Amino acid sequence: MPTENERKYVLRSECESLVNELSTEQYDIAQGYLIATRGITVRVRKQKKRSNGAESYVFALKVNTNGRCIEVENNLDKRDFDDLWAIALNQLEKVRYIVRHNKSSWELDFFKDYRGQTYMAVAEIELPEDQMDPDSIPDVVKKNMIFKVPLTDTRFSNKLLGNARYAAELINEITKK
Repeated sequence: MPTENERKYVLRSECESLVNELSTEQYDIAQGYLIATRGITVRVRKQKKRSNGAESYVFALKVNTNGRCIEVENNLDKRDFDDLWAIALNQLEKVRYIVRHNKSSWELDFFKDYRGQTYMAVAEIELPEDQMDPDSIPDVVKKNMIFKVPLTDTRFSNKLLGNARYAAELINEITKK
């Protein structure tokens, strides 16, 4: 099973237009949670590539156990996604920008409220299981970073950040420090 090992960085949301210019791919993402209980998350995701409109659908299971996060993803067809989406909780929408940096691929997510306005921005990089930090960080992330999320900080999961009010309170909390 693959172990998820990602690092997250909270960014100023004002950098979205610059990130858009620097990105090599952009996706509109709709994501919802079927189960979100202690240590287990089951979610569905629709991802639409902005360059050509191609859609893909994914079912994911994440389990935190024995000090690691195991993530299993499988493709879905549209019908299955639609049926599961109808019962999904904590639905969220975001735009994902892929930024290539050296040999790494960074995902910069801009969470959208019901009006399509950005209320939270998070950069992520997936690392090998034994690597603690990225080899380098893109300038756009460094210059717009407001918080490096500690590995053990669970406040920044997508299922929580999907709540705009929660995200606003969290940003307020981390910028006061």
